[in-house]
Amino acid sequence: MSLLESQVRAYQTDGYLSGLRVVTEVEAVSIRQQFDALEEREGREQTRIGLVDRHFEEPFIWTLATHPPLLEVVESFLGPNLGLFAL
Repeated sequence: MSLLESQVRAYQTDGYLSGLRVVTEVEAVSIRQQFDALEEREGREQTRIGLVDRHFEEPFIWTLATHPPLLEVVESFLGPNLGLFAL
């Protein structure tokens, strides 16, 4: 997914960019269902602030974090040398 120069400028000015479709509708529904199931198991508060290293345990998180269209957008702002870290 290539970004327009105006989108890059908007991100640089506003600090965010919305309305980008990086997953299909079917993928979005699946991700939402899996996250809802995780939230049911862990509790709402925990899933809002305490999901550390869950990409090792939850395949859907790893799949989303390494999804090529999403990475292409992030690379537009940060460059190609990306890493997935948790503190």
